[in-house]
Amino acid sequence: MSANLNLKQFNPYLTSKDILKLLSNKRTRDVLLRRFGVGKKQGETLEAIGRDYGISRERVRQIENDGLAILSKKEILNQFKPALAIVSHYLNQYSSLRREDLLLGDLTNHFGAKSYQHQGALRFLLTLGRDFYFHPEDNNHYNFWAEGEKVAHRAISVVENLVNLLKSKKQALDEKGMMVLGRQVAASKNLSNKAMLAMIEISRKIEKNNFGDYGLVGWSEITPKGVKDKAYSVFRKGQKPLHFRKVAELINLANFTDRRLAHPQTVHNELIKDPRFVLVGRGLYALREWGYESGTVRDLIMNLLKNSGSLHKEAIVQSVMAQRKVRENTILVNLQNRKYFVRNEKGVYNIKGA
Repeated sequence: MSANLNLKQFNPYLTSKDILKLLSNKRTRDVLLRRFGVGKKQGETLEAIGRDYGISRERVRQIENDGLAILSKKEILNQFKPALAIVSHYLNQYSSLRREDLLLGDLTNHFGAKSYQHQGALRFLLTLGRDFYFHPEDNNHYNFWAEGEKVAHRAISVVENLVNLLKSKKQALDEKGMMVLGRQVAASKNLSNKAMLAMIEISRKIEKNNFGDYGLVGWSEITPKGVKDKAYSVFRKGQKPLHFRKVAELINLANFTDRRLAHPQTVHNELIKDPRFVLVGRGLYALREWGYESGTVRDLIMNLLKNSGSLHKEAIVQSVMAQRKVRENTILVNLQNRKYFVRNEKGVYNIKGA
């Protein structure tokens, strides 16, 4: 095999077949081919192979392990160093680790429709390579490969700390903010975005939403459920009041996973019912967490005077207009309601009977 090999010349399927030819035992060859799904869409179970050969699952596993032990000897792997170097070079771009499905995709996509033939073969090569460590999926992580167990454990530690920090922040971050936080946790200012993202992508707890923001799975703005959560995501991204028709439009443009079309009237109804949203104008909504209060213009004036005492007209208008998209005249009409408000000789307003 040539000492130099680029990605387009890298053929996991043929390389795996060449390696398997070095096994003298035909059954061992067949077991490894079938277990890893070399040239197929997926590997076969121990039970299925054992049934064909009339042997136990444990015996199939033993044959598999014996075959791998033979092929992973240094003198054999040295013959295929260029192929394994391709994988190492690829991993080095991603902080020496990569989620398995992304790794398999990136290194076989150039085969187009036949890429599936190479994915099982590539997994076989990774298993043979002494420098590669496989971490199986669990409740917190996806399947991923790393150059060594230490690299894997470091990434797991970084991701765990990131999850805890996000829990305490309780706020989604855009990619730039996530990278800054990630580098702080990893204690590495020079870590590339590519490498940092590779660590984040192994986590089942951290997800990126349709707007490119990162947060914890389960947060309504990260994995929204239903129209109201989608609307919340839209507001959090826009950071400004929006008309319910615009909210519906932005939900549909966001191309959420369920691809359900959001109808303006449905959005309007959900916004009215959900306490996270406040009606601040005609069909115009904002998030309560931005400091907006619910209620009518009169309610806002009442609360303002209760909390601040007597105020001049200008101060009341300024305060209410910061909360509502209404005309100044609407506020003045409410102030002139003698049933609720009074004005003294200095032009200062207060609540009637206060």
